[in-house]
Amino acid sequence: MKMRVLIYRQAAALQGGFATKSDRGETGGPGDAGRLSHIIVNRAFLVLLMPELVILFRHHYDLIKSEWNTGGLRAAAVALRGARTNMGARLHAETGHELSARQEEILTIVHHQGFATIDALARHFDVSTQTIRRDIIYLDEQQLLQRFHGGAGVRETTVRLGYAEKRVTAAEAKERIARLAAALIKPGETVFLDVGTTVEAVARALRGRGGLKVFTSSLASATILSAEQEAEVFVTGGVLRGPDGSLTDEWAREAVSRFRFDVAILGFSGIDDDGALMDFDLGKVAVKQAVATRASRIIAVGESAKLLRPAIVRVLDADRIDTLVTNEEPPQLVAETLGKANVEVLFPPA
Repeated sequence: MKMRVLIYRQAAALQGGFATKSDRGETGGPGDAGRLSHIIVNRAFLVLLMPELVILFRHHYDLIKSEWNTGGLRAAAVALRGARTNMGARLHAETGHELSARQEEILTIVHHQGFATIDALARHFDVSTQTIRRDIIYLDEQQLLQRFHGGAGVRETTVRLGYAEKRVTAAEAKERIARLAAALIKPGETVFLDVGTTVEAVARALRGRGGLKVFTSSLASATILSAEQEAEVFVTGGVLRGPDGSLTDEWAREAVSRFRFDVAILGFSGIDDDGALMDFDLGKVAVKQAVATRASRIIAVGESAKLLRPAIVRVLDADRIDTLVTNEEPPQLVAETLGKANVEVLFPPA
């Protein structure tokens, strides 16, 4: 949490050093300086992977302050963005690594968007996908970005979002996924609900659907459905693991093996190069795999960002998945990979 403190302190220092438009006798509200620091702080929080922002605050304070006092919020934001864009190239020039203009722009695009696909970058630069792939491999080797399946994203740290943060992250996207996935479940079916915030959204979407038998290893999903009088809810049992209320260990696996499911709704954290589902938690993975052997249909649910990154351990090969539901059309390479495995990919209309 030291990084958050540093970011707040630096943002506060910036705010204290800027003159507002009203101070200069210009039009505009007195809160512009506060809004600038708010934008800077939130940009850092969105990524939590950008400790170099602290360096930017320290080394470019005078420049950003000057731009603010002469041009206001927009000019200061442009100055900060420009300083950040050039920092990677400058640092690597000092260590003997030089980046091409295209590689510098790739970094800018990835840091601005959070991730970018190889296909989109190839179209943007009007070069082959092989050329972009080589650039991404080099930038990944230099630890400037992280190579993902079909593209590149901001380099991750070993810190993963906690449960409370996951519940509010991409909440609207999860609800859209949930409504589409719930529509695939037929009246009277026996359903298994996995753990995770996206699957919890599916549980909410199933409320009011009578005649279902729902099995789950998630106390959160069971609680969501607990007031449903026309649905039977069964909890697997097992060892309670983490704040998300997930149940794992051999107790959960043994309970799952006793039943047969018409459909299993499985969450995931990423996909492998061949389209296999991946996750981070070995204990949860074992339960997912046990469920997969007992389900007639498997529906995987997850936000589109997860389609562009790997995790630690493989959960299920792509050819075992019947349907994957996400919030937007996946990148072409991902869609082709899943298509070869006969996975039906569904997403809401734009």
